[in-house]
Amino acid sequence: MSARRSSRVQLAVVAVVSMLVGALVATGVALYLTRDQREYVVTAYLRVDATEEQKAEVQAAMTGLKPAGEIEFENRDEAWRKFQEYFKDQPELLATGRREAMPESFRLTTADTAFTCSLLDPIRDLDGVDELHVHQKPNDEVLPATIFCY
Repeated sequence: MSARRSSRVQLAVVAVVSMLVGALVATGVALYLTRDQREYVVTAYLRVDATEEQKAEVQAAMTGLKPAGEIEFENRDEAWRKFQEYFKDQPELLATGRREAMPESFRLTTADTAFTCSLLDPIRDLDGVDELHVHQKPNDEVLPATIFCY
């Protein structure tokens, strides 16, 4: 084998080994940084009289929470169907509900090592927001939990 070809083979081997080592290091760093991450579901319940403009403001403000997917909107009809399904075996509670009283809401999932309540401040102060709820999703290490942000 010529010296020129031998050096090309050595260079190719070094390049492949470098890429593999780089991929392993990057994977290790990513796993280390996300090892303690938890998922949180944030729900913004809207006032019954929230305008379309206010709804758009709430949805835009929720993007600041770095959603892990889409921001989902639940309208009054969907909320009413869920209420009826949830309480289908409790007719006395079903009788207390009304479609008109069901709040519309925006919901998202975000992930971090901890949830910082101050992230909700830009949303909490919007005119269309009635309540904000944060729930930690369960996983193999933690039980579901409600996070109280006042």
